Amino acid sequence: MSKPRRKPWRVSPAPPDTADAPASIVDAVLAVKHPAYGLDRLWNACAWNKAAKHLFPIWLGPERQRNLLIFVFLDPAAHDLIPHWQDRAVRLLAEFRSDFGHSFSDPRARDLVERLQRESPLFAKTWNTHSVLEREGGLRTFHGPGNGLLRFVQSTFHPSERPDYKLVILTPA
Repeated sequence: MSKPRRKPWRVSPAPPDTADAPASIVDAVLAVKHPAYGLDRLWNACAWNKAAKHLFPIWLGPERQRNLLIFVFLDPAAHDLIPHWQDRAVRLLAEFRSDFGHSFSDPRARDLVERLQRESPLFAKTWNTHSVLEREGGLRTFHGPGNGLLRFVQSTFHPSERPDYKLVILTPA
């Protein structure tokens, strides 16, 4: 009697990519008067409102790299915008790692991680710790453009039709 053949381990294909944000994200972002933005599964900003663009002109401004991780880890302007930059960057990476577990079969996700490992010593060091956190809300502070220190409570939501996207809303604290 022969042994049953094992099926090879397979990675499920990445969900189809969409060039545009889900309508629910766009509608919610535009309906909110406080800073709000949407992120796709690679953490590219896919929608934002005027308040978010005003708070993050160096991230969401014209002709900017709109990937949140690339901005935080590779753009020196993030150091000026984000108080306690290193602590926040480490936490952000642990939150991204949670999402990466669902998209590691996507070559673009792997390329993003490889680029950040090459270009950011902090990312490379932190990536190797394997810390994982869910993206949580809570108090967030920023050095606002000409406004001093700004404090917000962050809330993050996932649309039911596209849970690989997220809606981030910052309400004044």
